[in-house]
Amino acid sequence: MSPRPPDLTSLIDRRKQRLCEGIRAHGGDSAAAIMFRTMLTHARKHPSLIPLFLFVGLGGAGSLLYALRVTMSSPEVVWDKKNNPDPWSKKSPNYQYKFYNETIDYKNLKKEGPDF
Repeated sequence: MSPRPPDLTSLIDRRKQRLCEGIRAHGGDSAAAIMFRTMLTHARKHPSLIPLFLFVGLGGAGSLLYALRVTMSSPEVVWDKKNNPDPWSKKSPNYQYKFYNETIDYKNLKKEGPDF
């Protein structure tokens, strides 16, 4: 006869208890502080990991900055519907929507439609 599997709630309770003990062992630091300290420890033991940490950090920061740029300057995202319900109609025809486009020169574009 096979042994009975442990109860799921008791497993969860034991995991929570171990997690709390681990946080208390680190002086009550947050999980992010513990993770950063672990990264520094690994970087000291293995210096070849430093470029990896740098490039992953730069990539994460760059993606956050790009997402911030898109949400703040893109006409597709509307934060204030009362004062400016359709911001795309107020942009000039030579406004550069894309971050980089090598085929279109936005300075020489002319307006093709009527004014609203």
